[in-house]
Amino acid sequence: MNETTLKDLLEQYIIGTITEDDKSKLARLIDQSEYREELESLLEDTFATDRYLNEENGKLRIEIQQWLKEKIAEEDQNSGGGARDEGGTKVISFPVRRSRLWIRISAAAVLLVVSLGLFYALKLENRQLAKVPSTTSKPDDISPGGDKAVLTLADGRKIILDTASNGALTVEGGIKVIKAGGQLSYNEQIKSSEVLYNTISTPRGGQYQLELADGSRVWLNAASSLRFPTAFIGDDRTVELTGEGYFEVAHDASRPFHVKVGDMDVKVLGTHFNINSYPDEPTIETTLLQGRVSVRKGQQFVFLNPGQQAIVAGSQVQIDNDVDVEEVVAWKNGWFNFNSLRIQDILRQLSRWYNVDIVYEGEPTQHHFTGMVSRNSKVSEVLKIMEQAGMVFKIDGKTITVLK
Repeated sequence: MNETTLKDLLEQYIIGTITEDDKSKLARLIDQSEYREELESLLEDTFATDRYLNEENGKLRIEIQQWLKEKIAEEDQNSGGGARDEGGTKVISFPVRRSRLWIRISAAAVLLVVSLGLFYALKLENRQLAKVPSTTSKPDDISPGGDKAVLTLADGRKIILDTASNGALTVEGGIKVIKAGGQLSYNEQIKSSEVLYNTISTPRGGQYQLELADGSRVWLNAASSLRFPTAFIGDDRTVELTGEGYFEVAHDASRPFHVKVGDMDVKVLGTHFNINSYPDEPTIETTLLQGRVSVRKGQQFVFLNPGQQAIVAGSQVQIDNDVDVEEVVAWKNGWFNFNSLRIQDILRQLSRWYNVDIVYEGEPTQHHFTGMVSRNSKVSEVLKIMEQAGMVFKIDGKTITVLK
């Protein structure tokens, strides 16, 4: 089988002109690992073409991707996937091989649910996305969060952003405040010497994006807030964070950018980084993706390079050189990414995003869980990651009970 034939079959399938015989031939090729690298390359090249950039073909791409992943998962299972013991702790995982193509496609997929590394099959013979077995039809299921936030102005007035109309909301100290979908931006109209502070707060079940007056961008996760000046005046740029935020700071060598989290200070000139500072988490974690930052806590002071994480526990600051950056920022890209996490760690994330309370019957299990699932999923679809290991949950209103 040559590349031209494989490409022809792929394009016939995409445009819907493939015969049943050729569909079976394409299925057999996907089944053969020697053609997998070739098919990955063709998928990448084909769907980069303008004529295939639409929602329907995006679904077809995911179908083909899913079938490939299913075959890979089957091979990995035969070579030793499943549960294992590590120091007495049961780690439930499933080996998954990733490539640059998978990462790029997964970022664009809608409701691509992965549980314990086991990919629910999407059949190539069916042009519709197969439904993941779930309890989404039950009335006690819980929908995901969305773009929700409250903006508190300098004079104390509050604007509920999820119900406010798009467009200019107000003018603060010569700065026009504009809402566009799930994003707020501050556009300087006239120079002002007055420092006015606004605060944007997301509830549990909310998230929001913000563009500051200097062009820096902030993504706020659920149950988080950012206090910031409407315009940066003086020799530095300082904001105050609670909860979790991802920052893309506009470079300005003359005015360093500071993020205050209590008495912890993160200082940058222009860079990309994530801070997780929820009060119910045991540590404060600053993860650097691009550039360089300094983290100060009391007398402790460290510099971070890309791929490093500063972990603050009490008055101590440590550096983790082996951090999974994709896992850290998955929330900002619309995903839950659980990499050998305890049930308590996972359910704290779900509590914030789905605005639910968590109740345990007895002591939580010591199992660790691995999997990836869209944050657009119903809560029952996320719980399937743990249900695959035999756990049982009960949803009652806005309460999830972990049954014995």
